[in-house]
Amino acid sequence: MGRQDEIKSNELGCPTSYGDSLRTGGTTSVESNDGEKWKEGNLSDGEMLRIVEKVNSEITTIPKEQRREWLIEKFNGYFSSVMPKSLIELFASFFFDGGSGPNIDARPNWLDIDKFRRGQKLALDQWFGISYANLLSLFIVFSFEDGLKPLILTNASSTPYTAFKRYLSTTTRIQNWYSTDPWTPGTKAYNDIRAVRRLHVMTRKKIQEMPLDEYSDKTTLKDAWCPALSRMRRDVESASSVPQTGQCPYTVFNNFPQLKQHKINQGEMSSTQFAFVGIQILHPKFFGMHNVTDEDLEAYCHLWRGLGYLLGIDDDFNFCRGTLEEVRTRSRDFLEYWVKPNFRVVSPEWEHMTRCMVEGLQYYVPGSSYETYLLDLAEITNIHMPRTYNALSYSIWIRHNIVRFCFNHASKLPGVRVFLNRRVIAALEKARNFDEDKHQELKQRSAKTIDSYLQQSKINKPINSWDTFVNAIWMWTAILFFGILLAWQY
Repeated sequence: MGRQDEIKSNELGCPTSYGDSLRTGGTTSVESNDGEKWKEGNLSDGEMLRIVEKVNSEITTIPKEQRREWLIEKFNGYFSSVMPKSLIELFASFFFDGGSGPNIDARPNWLDIDKFRRGQKLALDQWFGISYANLLSLFIVFSFEDGLKPLILTNASSTPYTAFKRYLSTTTRIQNWYSTDPWTPGTKAYNDIRAVRRLHVMTRKKIQEMPLDEYSDKTTLKDAWCPALSRMRRDVESASSVPQTGQCPYTVFNNFPQLKQHKINQGEMSSTQFAFVGIQILHPKFFGMHNVTDEDLEAYCHLWRGLGYLLGIDDDFNFCRGTLEEVRTRSRDFLEYWVKPNFRVVSPEWEHMTRCMVEGLQYYVPGSSYETYLLDLAEITNIHMPRTYNALSYSIWIRHNIVRFCFNHASKLPGVRVFLNRRVIAALEKARNFDEDKHQELKQRSAKTIDSYLQQSKINKPINSWDTFVNAIWMWTAILFFGILLAWQY
């Protein structure tokens, strides 16, 4: 896998001694805060259900201002041997309604506006790398069903065309958040923040009003586009240990959805916030950010702490609260303890939606491939994927290495980062101005892509397309171009 083998587990996951304690198994008898005894590391599904039901029933008797600390104390008693403190705190946020966030009309007392603006500047200066990291992060947050199902329900990203439109809209808003002041009434960022919050309220209301069976049916895709799912699952199962019961307690909500009370919660919102900061601050050079400092990255976290606050995330559950190192620790733990085990059980809907996202991106920024994202995801999470790697076609292998070349080497050269930023921004601007004929063309292309897969899958033949040839020509041209740049540098 090349560079994947150079990324050590103790750089990406938990501290080695803690990680080893998880893999060795064993049980420890502990007494919870209410006197009940549980065997940590060996909890049955029934015991997990009892824990969550008990907490769910008791939390309403606790004063609102004391509930967070009460939950954390409870969960420390139940899960401290199989889950780090950062995730125990995050798990507590799953018991709080997503509509219970702060009043955003008043600036929080922790806001440092100069630091916030420094974070905005970094985001704009590193637009190309951060945008790629954001896309890759969606593979991570979509692995959690509760983060994916609302997208399926709204039918906003379930085809390449609708994914293209949604990503274009989202990217436009994020550009506004990075380039204008969201704290000042009347700015684009200020208005966009309010629009997103209204959208969240509407989605939350739609989910709550829908019967559980209907919600489950409408968030299940009948014909999912998932040719690589089985192969990827086998790779992940071979490369990562089975999680201990209690290590991923959020899964009890998937097994017993009635406990979730059928609503979007603070935990889901905070976990989604990870997509904009987690792998970016853990591995900035992986995304071509070779000259950024820790002070820059801390300012970037402060930017997203502020944006998370404005989007309705309670201060106590904001993923970006604390120092840079605290956010990095939270991000490492999130990847190691929750994300990697979660990849063992990703659904057909996960691959379908992520494929639509990548295919939609090709409509205006061609060059990468779905397998490129999978392989980069494998490197970031330190998951060895030999089956996925060996299944690459020659053209996709070229694409993957061009992407890596851009981030690892070309972006070090003067002007290249600026050129790549401008190229992506220009492509976005062009896409925003597509006329109706172009949109009809993309709709037809989107439908043809899905239909082609469904037809080909029935006869088990690979899909060939003219696009593959065109992209291969583009990639060889890029190899020559960046080869000349690299030779000039050295």
